[in-house]
Amino acid sequence: MSETEKKCNVCRLVLDYSCYYAHSSSADGLRGDCKECYRKNHAKYRPRAPSSDDSVKRARISTVPTIPGEHLYVWAFWVWRVA
Repeated sequence: MSETEKKCNVCRLVLDYSCYYAHSSSADGLRGDCKECYRKNHAKYRPRAPSSDDSVKRARISTVPTIPGEHLYVWAFWVWRVA
């Protein structure tokens, strides 16, 4: 292993420094896993493309329009009841 190579912690291959992402808090300034292992491991956390099917979309919480200032009335009533 030369001075510009490092062993990946996941796949255990000895690769050049260019095969690693930077990581400022590590001793050598590189991540412990190579770019390929990083991509494979983090692919499951990437969001999937949104579905175009309308039945999958979430319904709105409330479709009834609220009265302007209604929340102030509820808050004032709650404060009055607690005090």
